[in-house]
Amino acid sequence: ARACRQDEYVEHVVPIALRRLQDDPLAGNMDEAELVIAVGSLPLSSWCKSAEARAAWLSVLDSAIEQIEPGKTQDKLRELRRAIPDAGE
Repeated sequence: ARACRQDEYVEHVVPIALRRLQDDPLAGNMDEAELVIAVGSLPLSSWCKSAEARAAWLSVLDSAIEQIEPGKTQDKLRELRRAIPDAGE
């Protein structure tokens, strides 16, 4: 999460983060959903260049939104999800 927040080594870190998030969409060391929010803070143009990466990210966001309790974090995840149009748009 730290590398994402600091926008460092994005091309290497994000694929690893996505794999971890596919197993646990609410992963985080200090806070629930810390990793998904950190990845979501990155500009999509810096890492989400393939259809596969985009599909994985959408799946992670949808799973995290479904699993987390309502509140500020869920609202932030919904905001991140709304920023990404569905495929074909």
